[in-house]
Parts: sequence; structure tokens; C-alpha cells
Amino acid sequence: MKKRKLSTPNWILLATLSMVLVLETIGFNTGRQKINNSFYYNIGFVHLESLLLIAYFYFLAKPPTIKKSILQMTSVLIAWGVLVSVFFQDIQTTFQFFAFLPYVIFILFLAIRLLNQLVKQQVFENIQLVLVPHFWIGLLITLFYSVAIVVFGAYQFHPEFITTHSKVIFGFNRLLAGTMYLVFGFAFFIPLICSRPQKSNSLI
Repeated sequence: MKKRKLSTPNWILLATLSMVLVLETIGFNTGRQKINNSFYYNIGFVHLESLLLIAYFYFLAKPPTIKKSILQMTSVLIAWGVLVSVFFQDIQTTFQFFAFLPYVIFILFLAIRLLNQLVKQQVFENIQLVLVPHFWIGLLITLFYSVAIVVFGAYQFHPEFITTHSKVIFGFNRLLAGTMYLVFGFAFFIPLICSRPQKSNSLI
């Protein structure tokens, strides 16, 4: 295996995994002590992880107009998150679904856009789709966040149903999350294991 310099998207994914490790460690310990850990998950999961994933798609994009649009939308989402914290949902005691929702919609848009480019072979056209790490990462992000928006939406508006079936619902949600985080790392081994190094066009 040749030594390869990590790209910015690689570093962002590593930062995401490191942040998740710290967050889940805190969540595990506070959960055992029956301490409300909404603040940590609002900061880590709702805001920080969302911004890291947006940054991942930002650095994959090439057209300046797309990058500018992503920055503008991100600024709007950050401002909205501040408004939610101040006026609607306390960041320390309540899961901020109304800040989480627009983040998720935007992340899903970016992930589906990337998948569309890959499927249509607008990028990486000389490589089999299954050998492109960003295909698997985009696919798992789409799958996890599509389920997460339903789970946390139901928890926001129908908490009794989620509480009654919490073990099954949150267990499935954790399974998808764990699978997504594993794919963040292991997807980059696929082309090293299954194919010889090939040149490809940059993402647009």
C-alpha cells in the first residue's frame, strides 16, 4: 500500500469519528448516572456533527457557486440554531429537534446530490461505483439521517409511542449510526483492497 496524503474530507471524517467517540463516552457515563445529557447531544450531535458533515460535502464540491451556496445556507442554519436555543428549545434540557430538522434536510440534499453525481458518472467515471468510498459514505449518511428524522420527529410529536417502543426504535437507530461511522473509515480500504490505483476526475 502506497502512503497517501489525507485529503480535507478525510480529516473531517476523522474529526467526526473522534467527536462521536467523546460524545458517546460522555453520554454513556451521564446516562448511567441518570443525568440529563441533552446539552452534550445538542452541541455534539445536533450542531457540531451536522456542521462537520456539511463541511465534508463542501470540500468535495468544486464549482465556486455551489461552495458559496453551501456557506450561505450554513450561515442561515447556524443563525436559526441560535434562535432555537434562545426562544424555542433550551439547549441544556431539551433535544433541539427544530434546529436538527433543517440541518438534516440540508445534509440529505447534499448527500443525494453527491450520489446522483456518482450514479450518473459525472465524477469518478473511470472507477466502478462500488469502489468509490464517497458512494458508500453518501449512501449511509442518506440512510441514517432519513431514519433519524422520522425517529426524532416522532419523539418530538408522539413521545408516548417512542417511549413505549424505545428499545427497538433507538436500538435500530444506534445500529444504523454505528454502521455509518464504521463506513466512514472502512470505505477507504475498499479501493485499496479490490482494485489497482486508478486516476479519476475531481468531484464537481
